[in-house]
Amino acid sequence: MDTESSTDLAIERTMLAHERTLMAWTRTATALISFGFTIYTFFHNVRGQEPNSPRNYIAYALIMMGTGLVSLFLATLRHRQDVKKLQAKFGAKPRPTVQLLAGLVALLGFVGLASILFRI
Repeated sequence: MDTESSTDLAIERTMLAHERTLMAWTRTATALISFGFTIYTFFHNVRGQEPNSPRNYIAYALIMMGTGLVSLFLATLRHRQDVKKLQAKFGAKPRPTVQLLAGLVALLGFVGLASILFRI
């Protein structure tokens, strides 16, 4: 195996590792966002039925959703920095699919967050 093909293979593995890392962060952010929205929806429906239901559920839901969005933003920023380094050093060609997916999850998270904030 020549060194050029092994270098290309190493670059491809590194790019895939960065994509897997961003996908893991995207899954984590999706879980936080959806769990926060589920908590809000559940207690919002229960609150009308039971007067003693918790009142701080909105803050808890917003904190969870905000944490998911901030972590997704920071992970995407880090991913872009790492890919730019690989691109500058080795000429690697980035694939925007994972970043596009992260952007769509962030957009859905912002829609959910806005729907909670404007229903209050």
